[in-house]
Amino acid sequence: MDDSRVAPRAARARAPDRPADRWTAVAPGRVNLIGEHTDYNGLPVLPIAIDREIRIDFRVLGESMVRLDSPRARFAPFAFQLKRPMQPADQGDWSNYVRAAARGLMEHGVPLERGIEGTVRGNVPVASGLSSSSALVVAA
Repeated sequence: MDDSRVAPRAARARAPDRPADRWTAVAPGRVNLIGEHTDYNGLPVLPIAIDREIRIDFRVLGESMVRLDSPRARFAPFAFQLKRPMQPADQGDWSNYVRAAARGLMEHGVPLERGIEGTVRGNVPVASGLSSSSALVVAA
C-alpha cells in the first residue's frame, strides 16, 4: 500500500501547534469506473478514490449537539441534537448527510453522547459524479 497520502494527514493531525482538542476527519472523493448511479441502486460498483477530499476540522463538545459550517456561501451553517429518532432536515439540505452518518452510527449501537463543532471544507466538486456527498458522510 502506498502511504504517501496517509503520512501527510497523520503528520497534520499530530502537529505540535494544533490544540489537543482539535481533530480532522478526511474522506476522499471517488469515481466509479463502471458508471454512475449504480451503488444506491444495488448494482455492482468498481470505485477508486481520487486525489480530492472532504475534510471536517472539529472539536468534541461536552453536549450532544452537532454544529457545522462551511466557508462556501451555498452551504449554510447548521446545528442539530444527537437524539433518537433522528429527524431529517428539508430535502436537499446538506446537513442531511451528516445526520445520516449520525443516525447510522446510532442504529448500529454506537452511543453518541457528545457532539462536535467545526468546519467542513473540500475540493471535491459538488454534483459532479465524484461522490462529494458520500465523502461528507464518511468524514462525518
